[in-house]
Amino acid sequence: MDWVDDADTIDSFPDRLKMAIGAKSARSFAMQSGLSPTVIHQYLAGKSEPTRLALIAIASTAEVNLEWLITGNGAMLKEKGSVLINREMYDGIIEAVEEYLAEDGLELLPSKKIETYHYLFDLFKDQPGINKMQVGKTLRLVA
Repeated sequence: MDWVDDADTIDSFPDRLKMAIGAKSARSFAMQSGLSPTVIHQYLAGKSEPTRLALIAIASTAEVNLEWLITGNGAMLKEKGSVLINREMYDGIIEAVEEYLAEDGLELLPSKKIETYHYLFDLFKDQPGINKMQVGKTLRLVA
C-alpha cells in the first residue's frame, strides 16, 4: 500500500472514510456513530452515498473535519479547540433515546435514530440539559 503524505490528495469518499475510521473495525465505528455496520460497509465499498446526517455522525465520531470528509479539501483533523458538537450533550441524548426505546419496547431504523439524535441535539443545544419528557414526545412522533 502506498502511503499518502497529504490528506488533500485522497480523491474518493470511501478512501477518506477508511482513513477516518483508522484502526477501528467498521462494525465498531458504525456502532459508535449510530449507523448500521451494513451502511458503513456500503459506504466503504462505494455502493452508497451517505446522507448529510450520516456525514455529520461520521465526522463527529472520527473527529475529522466535515469539509475534508465530504470533499477531501482542507485538513483532515479538526484543529485543537474546534468542536463540532457538545459531545457530552450528544452522548446524553443517545442514552436518553436508547433508554426510552428499551423501556417502551420500540425500535427505530438506524437512519431514523440518527435523524432523531440530530433533531434533539438542535433542540437542546442552547439549554442547560436534556428534557426527557421532550425526548419521549419526540420518539412517540417518530416511532
